[in-house]
Amino acid sequence: MYDSGSQKSYIRKEMVSALRLAPLRQQHLSHVFFEGERINEKLHNVYKIELGSLYGSFNSNFDVVDQDIICNDVPSVSYGPWIEELKSMNIEIRCGKDNIPWDREVEDNLKLEFLKWFEELISLTNLSVSRCFSPVISGQQNLSIHTFCYASQLAYAAAVLVHIEYSGVVHVNLLDAKSRVAPVKTVTIPHQELLAATVGAQLCRSVLSALHWDNMKQN
Repeated sequence: MYDSGSQKSYIRKEMVSALRLAPLRQQHLSHVFFEGERINEKLHNVYKIELGSLYGSFNSNFDVVDQDIICNDVPSVSYGPWIEELKSMNIEIRCGKDNIPWDREVEDNLKLEFLKWFEELISLTNLSVSRCFSPVISGQQNLSIHTFCYASQLAYAAAVLVHIEYSGVVHVNLLDAKSRVAPVKTVTIPHQELLAATVGAQLCRSVLSALHWDNMKQN
């Protein structure tokens, strides 16, 4: 918070040096904490930076104020046996465990894993789900609800689809889906499948109630 009453965005001086930013101007600011304690006025450099969305569809320019320290470092803790549990779920925390600085290039295998995930993330722009159940939703037709469940060591999920058959033409569309991360404590696949079935039953009941399809055939 600042005595000017406006919100400011910070950037660490270490980041400014790494990005080789040139200051636009300088500004005197006095910080005020929530308890009312005021810090003496200091001279700060102001920089303009540009941030863009992941897919390049949006960009924003705004001013940031340099600061030596924004937040103190989180103290080191004992990693303990939970590290092994995270490894068993293919969760990588090697950057934190190996104390790799933010400006150092990561190992090739970790880089490849991240780039693969990033490419899959971008491909989500090609995913679309029609909001129309079917071109035909009235008249003589055969409607049924299908619930699919999936479980693995990492997660479990359920999806509800509507199956509509009219004049020999079949339309299938996704109505709702829900997923959950597996518990931290390792459990068996059958246990995960029971959790997925529970989510699927609840999801199906919710969809039928919302659409007032109480007498719908379920599969």
